[in-house]
Amino acid sequence: MIGSRSGTAYRFDESVGGFFIFKATKGIHLGYAYEAVLENTIAYSNNGSHEILMKLHL
Repeated sequence: MIGSRSGTAYRFDESVGGFFIFKATKGIHLGYAYEAVLENTIAYSNNGSHEILMKLHL
């Protein structure tokens, strides 16, 4: 299995983001992702979206 992964995302005229995932220990992967809105309208007035991931292999 790959030790770490990363990537980017783009939603046409809407948002851009990125993520990374790494192997913390045998059977546990941890990750983080962030997505930022490209256009500052009232409907989308925020500081982006943060996500934390924990994946367990049993």
